[in-house]
Amino acid sequence: MLNFLMLLISTPAFAATTDGYRSLPIAKDAAPADPGQQHPVPTRSGEVHGEPVWTMLRQEKKGKQPSLKPVMTEFSVAPGLGGATLSLKARFNGEEIQVFPERNIAEFNSAFAQDPNAPFKYFNTPLFPLTNRLLPKNFSSATSLKLGESFQADVEGISVRMVANNKNPAVGSIAHHLHGLLFSEATNDVDFQAGEKSTIRSRYRNFFRGNWVGEAEVKVEQGIFADGVFHYQIKAKNNGKGSIPMGFGSHSYFSFPGGRPEKIRLIIPAKRTAVIDNLENVLPTGNLRKIEAKDDPLNFNRNAPGKISGKFIDNYFMLEPGEDVYLVDSEKGLKFKLHPSTKNIIGVQVFYPAKGNVVAIELVTNHPDPRRELWGKEPTGMRVYAPGEDASYGYTIEILPLAPGDLMRNHS
Repeated sequence: MLNFLMLLISTPAFAATTDGYRSLPIAKDAAPADPGQQHPVPTRSGEVHGEPVWTMLRQEKKGKQPSLKPVMTEFSVAPGLGGATLSLKARFNGEEIQVFPERNIAEFNSAFAQDPNAPFKYFNTPLFPLTNRLLPKNFSSATSLKLGESFQADVEGISVRMVANNKNPAVGSIAHHLHGLLFSEATNDVDFQAGEKSTIRSRYRNFFRGNWVGEAEVKVEQGIFADGVFHYQIKAKNNGKGSIPMGFGSHSYFSFPGGRPEKIRLIIPAKRTAVIDNLENVLPTGNLRKIEAKDDPLNFNRNAPGKISGKFIDNYFMLEPGEDVYLVDSEKGLKFKLHPSTKNIIGVQVFYPAKGNVVAIELVTNHPDPRRELWGKEPTGMRVYAPGEDASYGYTIEILPLAPGDLMRNHS
């Protein structure tokens, strides 16, 4: 009886939509509904930014026994944070695995009250209409820019407005904009699809509020399909009156299931990395350098050791077209595979503070600080979209057992 009452409290009322999705309430006090669904449905698992957090389970294929292979099993979404993925879990050799780290929601809510950038410091947040950093037009070392100050920049020939929202506390650091406008937005509506494509979809409209240029509508869709793979997608449409540049990314954090950083290896198929001013500002100089030597500390190609323990990494890598990124945990005997499912993904930003059991791996569609004046003839990945034109960004995450080639000689 107690279990039934708990399910009654946590299960929402559903209204059908025209495309097979069913709507979810966005109010924190929305009325519960009668359970008894044919498929796993989202359940409330907390509250962030005044809106419910929704958790959803993977649905096995009809008529199939539960899979014994490694699969993603559960994910949680905060529509009130731009559709941030708060957690992602998997099953490997019969054991529950934290793919994305489990964060303390109460701790986050306290941090968010003090720091508006807290969402991308804790969770897998969507990054739009650009990823990474942006500086003002004609920026130089003499430019004076304060936190909270707005500025103009030129992106693909279009003037955009942004606010400097980030600055390292180190003396002499430079304020700049970081990670776009979506990561802390409350949703306009949210719905879900149950069955073999267990998916939650959040929509966002009119959230530029005079920043960037024009206006866009965005949908953030994520879910675990019956094959056990996590699918993530951002869809955006220019619904303004003029052309706008758009870039996409996702600030995903990955756990080290084995709990030993020295047993972690990254595989990043990249021949070039962005040159930055320093690891305090992490501002690109507009140049890319080659990655060639096996002992290059930023060489994470398959023929390199790829260790991250003891390294402070906050770097952008240009991905080789069609290649996947891997996090290999030899302590646990598994790997996470990130597969770009849209061709506009050109790079990956990696952040690891030299220690700890979490690393950020961000698949992105644009170079950091994508001003044409900075990069010259080098394509930045930013694209300009006409009114009514749309674009999408997506990737998948799989959990897999290790293969012989995943472990390198001299990799302990």
